[in-house]
Amino acid sequence: MCGVSDPRATGGLRRRRYPAGPRAPATGGARRVAVARQPDRHCRPAGRGELAGPPGVRSLEPAHSRRRVTPPARRRRRGPSRDHRASGYRLVVDRGELDASVFEELCERGEAAQRAGASRNALDCYLQARDLWRGPPLEGVPLGLALQGDLARLGERRLTLEEQCASLRSTLGEHERAIADLRDLLVAHPLREPLWAALLHALYRMGRQADALAGYQEARHRLVDELGIEPGPELQRLEQRILAQDPSLAACGAAERDARAAAARGRTADTGAARAGRRPPATQRPKAAPSSRWFARVTLSRARFGHRQCTRRYVFYFAYDLIGLMTTRARRENRTMAEAILAQPIDTTATPDLVDRARRLRPLLDEHAEASERLGELTGEIDAALHDAWLYGMWVPRSLGGAELDPVSSLRVVEALAYGQPSAAWVHMAAALAIGTAGSYLGDEAVDELFSGDRFPVIAGQGTRPGSARPRDGGHDISGSWSFASGIKHSTYIHTAVVTEDTGEFRICVVPLGQATLIDNWDVLGLVATGSIDYTMDDVFVPEAWSHEGLIEESPRGGDLYRLGIIHLALIGHSGWALGTGRRILDELAAMARTKAGRPGQLADSETFHIGFADVEGKFRAASAFVFEAWHDAWDTLTAGSWLSVRQRTLLRIALTNATWTAHEVAQFAYRNGGTTALRSGTMQRLFRDMHAGTQHITSANGVLRAAGQELAGLAPGKEWVFLGLEDIG
Repeated sequence: MCGVSDPRATGGLRRRRYPAGPRAPATGGARRVAVARQPDRHCRPAGRGELAGPPGVRSLEPAHSRRRVTPPARRRRRGPSRDHRASGYRLVVDRGELDASVFEELCERGEAAQRAGASRNALDCYLQARDLWRGPPLEGVPLGLALQGDLARLGERRLTLEEQCASLRSTLGEHERAIADLRDLLVAHPLREPLWAALLHALYRMGRQADALAGYQEARHRLVDELGIEPGPELQRLEQRILAQDPSLAACGAAERDARAAAARGRTADTGAARAGRRPPATQRPKAAPSSRWFARVTLSRARFGHRQCTRRYVFYFAYDLIGLMTTRARRENRTMAEAILAQPIDTTATPDLVDRARRLRPLLDEHAEASERLGELTGEIDAALHDAWLYGMWVPRSLGGAELDPVSSLRVVEALAYGQPSAAWVHMAAALAIGTAGSYLGDEAVDELFSGDRFPVIAGQGTRPGSARPRDGGHDISGSWSFASGIKHSTYIHTAVVTEDTGEFRICVVPLGQATLIDNWDVLGLVATGSIDYTMDDVFVPEAWSHEGLIEESPRGGDLYRLGIIHLALIGHSGWALGTGRRILDELAAMARTKAGRPGQLADSETFHIGFADVEGKFRAASAFVFEAWHDAWDTLTAGSWLSVRQRTLLRIALTNATWTAHEVAQFAYRNGGTTALRSGTMQRLFRDMHAGTQHITSANGVLRAAGQELAGLAPGKEWVFLGLEDIG
């Protein structure tokens, strides 16, 4: 924005001696242009230093537009005038001659129209005010401290104006334009919560609830990572309303209905006028192009000053308008392209929405931990909460309504659940794997039946110790006994591993729960609430569509996630479980030390405890970083269209084993320093038992480390990972 719209305000400035000091520096001679203050202070006398400026400072107007910027002083002038004083000049400028004044007036008119319910008129005023901005105010002009407050106020007013424009666009149904504008603003102002609120509202009103929730998480992570604070109450309430699908958020307001009706009436009027051979009313005609404005300006100037005096000056204005027209068109084309990109749904494979939902379940999981242990299974409240939060669909393909969540976000989900209750996280990760792989790898007939209901099916079972399968027409007859079916008491189908008798092919079958015999024999030290009982089947027929290859790494329904295969999805789940359980143990131990601080002989005063706690904390954080580093690298490879290398598969297995046994070391340290609190029934004892039970899973066995060591040392050339071991691939 320029300070003075009309450069005639100063006339021809000459160097002269002032009574108050030496000669003014010649920084442009008669062609120097003065800069006025804001409208509330524009009548202050401008001193020589402010008027002329320091040597080397460029004038506001190009040289060719300053040479004959005003008629001679003897000619009668209109518009801004100068008042000579002993100490310099005082500019006498009308409000209409200052861009800042026009900006404020348009904003006030827009606010008045908005209060009156005229949303379209308000938006038009705001857009006119916004178009006055062509960059930072008074850019390149030396400013004193007195102007800094005014410029800050103008900048804040401009941002508020942008928020109002976006809000009105959304109200009038122009959601795509609003979203595009807000995305542009958030690039420059990522910590401004009102901009985020306007974006979430626009996304939700456009029917993109998932994207709105993802936007809230993006805003939250920005604030937490950069400022260490949570979003404000208004933004949090908006997220809750979006989650609850508050009807008032998506309701079509009166302004929007009026706008649509007016648009329809306008189209009808234009069509009728065209058919009748009449021009539309003047108010509906397009505005004059910049070249037309230039012609009108030149015609008026010739009448006032004559042809010769106006031509040179208005050639500049014509060039300025022509450049403005070209810039406007380019900006319009770029904006259209940006809107097309931003209107596409956000890739939800990295959406942290499920992570936030899992974290919100922590209090419920902790509250029902003891009751779940007494039952030998998760309470009904926990099972219902996992359904309601759609966490069972974590790895279900998006084409079936699932999240198809990427590995890193999946780690966070399981980590959050394990922090609340390790048994609940164990059941969830086992079920999510079976449900997701069924949706991605089974035949169409099976998928149509499984995913036809309002909720995801719960599938549980055992996929590491196979039974036998005998092929026959249209499928297989399977038999066997299986152990450790975590979560089977909550399931409606069983996911079970078999080996075909004639070919030795490893397959996964999905059968209804009623076709198996359950053996309630889960009497264990830890993970009691998983209910990981045994089951048997005898000659149960499984149709071809209800089974798939056990080592499959391609899916007809999903994306890159399913090129991991079953075993790598299991590695994600167990890694997240170890990180969440270990973190909870460390936090419980620290809380215990703080609670007993001040008592003689307690942990808070023990230097040995201080050293040991720092040691296990460092080891645990290193193990966590290794897990996330390995999975970030793996996911980058998959999304680039490549397959995981043997070394990457090795590191994923080592990362899990290292995390599991580091968390085990944390549990041992907590038990040694927890005193009788860790001995008695309670949270610390349960965490200790659950962690020790988790170390017994086959994914963290010594055989995995032995094979990984061979590969790392270069002692397994030509071998590849098959399940949890290295084998020669012919």
